[in-house]
Amino acid sequence: MPPGLVNVGRSALFLSAAQLLLDLGAQESARALDRRLHHYSKIGLLVIDELGFLAFDNRNADLIFQVVSRRYEKKSIVLTTNLAFADWHTVFPSATCATALVERVVHHADIVKIDGKSYRLRESEVAANQRSAASVRAREEAEVFGDIADTDGIALPRDKRLGERERGRPARGAPPGEASGEGIDESAGVVMADASSSGSLVTESRSVPAPL
Repeated sequence: MPPGLVNVGRSALFLSAAQLLLDLGAQESARALDRRLHHYSKIGLLVIDELGFLAFDNRNADLIFQVVSRRYEKKSIVLTTNLAFADWHTVFPSATCATALVERVVHHADIVKIDGKSYRLRESEVAANQRSAASVRAREEAEVFGDIADTDGIALPRDKRLGERERGRPARGAPPGEASGEGIDESAGVVMADASSSGSLVTESRSVPAPL
């Protein structure tokens, strides 16, 4: 509601058509119903939202008509609907009822037609695009670092695994069969390996067949 509406001492009420009808339909006597209708007829500005989203039976159509009729040319009313006036007969039980209601609504009224994409759909598309972009970034980061889980379930970046192999220590996450800590110089025919006890270097010469 506009801030000035309440500041000047005028009352306003916003509710959906379903809430209005639930309140009126809950009245157990004709006298109680009349009091509630009188209450809705005295509010300075009554805003009824989502009129036309649900079909009305005869009783609900009569209650809506009474609310509009009691406020007609006396108090302001705002109705929001997803239907053109020509289609109101699809949610009201009879064309006569719809016509009588439309006549009272449009008389002295300012009709505002709102065109555009639903803000709910727009926010949903923005959220979906953000999730997709985050997923792409995660895949790109995984490809850059090349994370692979070792036997303990710990992921090591590729550059760290290579560094461990260069220092002669077993690289966590290394593929099976890779002899970490062991180097082979095929050109010289020498195998070099770390001794398990003293840490000294052990060399073994072997002959390498000359290429034919």
